[in-house]
Amino acid sequence: MLAIVMILSLIQASLGRGIPILSDIPGDNRPQLDDSNLTALEIIDVINQEVDIEPGLFEGDIVLSPNPDESSSSDQEREKRNAQRLRRYIWTAKIVPYQISDILKQEGYEQTIQEAINQFTQHTCVKWKPRENEERWVTFEKQSGCFSSVGMKYWVTGSQTISLGRGCNHRGVTMHEMMHAIGFWHEQSRYDRDQYVEIMWENIEPGKEHNFDKYNNERIDYLNEVYDTGSIMHYGKTSFSINGQPTIQAIGDPNTELGQRDGFSKTDIAQINALYDCSGPSNGWSSWTDFGPCNGQCRHIRQRFCASHDLNNCPGADSYGIQSQTEQCSDEKCYAPIDGHWGKWSSWSSCSVSCDEGTYTRTRQCNDPQPKNGGKDCDGDYEQVGECVMRGCHLGPYDCEFEMGGLCHWTFCDTNKYPRWYRHDGPTGSSGTGPAGDHTSGSGKASNHLELTRPLSFVILCCFHVLSDEFYQNLNSNDFSLLHK
Repeated sequence: MLAIVMILSLIQASLGRGIPILSDIPGDNRPQLDDSNLTALEIIDVINQEVDIEPGLFEGDIVLSPNPDESSSSDQEREKRNAQRLRRYIWTAKIVPYQISDILKQEGYEQTIQEAINQFTQHTCVKWKPRENEERWVTFEKQSGCFSSVGMKYWVTGSQTISLGRGCNHRGVTMHEMMHAIGFWHEQSRYDRDQYVEIMWENIEPGKEHNFDKYNNERIDYLNEVYDTGSIMHYGKTSFSINGQPTIQAIGDPNTELGQRDGFSKTDIAQINALYDCSGPSNGWSSWTDFGPCNGQCRHIRQRFCASHDLNNCPGADSYGIQSQTEQCSDEKCYAPIDGHWGKWSSWSSCSVSCDEGTYTRTRQCNDPQPKNGGKDCDGDYEQVGECVMRGCHLGPYDCEFEMGGLCHWTFCDTNKYPRWYRHDGPTGSSGTGPAGDHTSGSGKASNHLELTRPLSFVILCCFHVLSDEFYQNLNSNDFSLLHK
């Protein structure tokens, strides 16, 4: 059986832009590390997916350490993740002892780490100092990927790791992981985030939806600061995207940039200084926190921590240097109205037809949270209807429109190499390349094309076992001498 093999040698190809790959090709639509618009967390996500450790981490870069003081039941396990409000997780003396591994020093990471430390020193009262004989400390290590646990591991002595693997030698990435280590979680998972950003669930890679869950309001302290879209702890617009489209965007202005990579936002600084009571006493008891939200028993709690190395300076402190105070909530606070908010959209239903164009639907429930105590119902529709395009009814068994996102009977000649194909409406993005549009019905995608850049590019593209005598192609190049069929 005859096989067509397309081999292109392009001496003067169009200068290609950064373009996404077809959704059915491994590694598609992932941001590239050389993209200067990536946030710190997007850089981390690219690296951790590349080294394949992301599935073992919470929200892409957080190590959830087992804590024997907490139950292992599923509900309380999630509560354990959301413990910033509990002051026993912070470095109560406002000093974080640290070590840097020899391999990081040898590979030039030490300067980046010091730049990050300088930002903490310049803007906050939290001091990172080389370890002497402290019982608990942070070690900067080169493991696979970028990650950290959240807060001080108060229940054990010894070292806890901030990993700065290959590609993580970036000041913003380092500061992001250091903020985790002193007790901060990701900004976009705040309980109140739905007032400020919208999660585009349909664009999230399947299996990664849990990375957009919200934290428990009883366990996270917002420190009297409003939601911060510019935080170094915020996801970028396309974090965990399956198709290169936004997974999260600001309400009111989808063009608002989310997250960043350069340093602290003003709110980051304010929250660090509030969490560590930087305006309070430097020795003895810190200021009391505000009372938290009411729990299911209509009680709320506040805490303070001992900033002294000597707990004798803090009468009433527990073994971790913390004092807690619990009070009954007022009826006004306990039974305050709670407005409803829509939950996640369901998956899309099957298409209503087996060929040509049809419709499909998806639904959502007003349960995140449900209206309570006279709060408002959710605003908007519970159901959406969309258009779906199936294989054309008129097609023969070996025809291919490329409308379903696949390559039909085409296969990559080398299964270890996946060229960066781009499906495009209308003419191709570069002048003098490709067809002007869909040459059949005029309503479909115009082309599956590949843009190559200088210097000389030589690639084996696709193989196709010919089962028909009709084949349409459009090639543009100054030299077709090495094109084989």
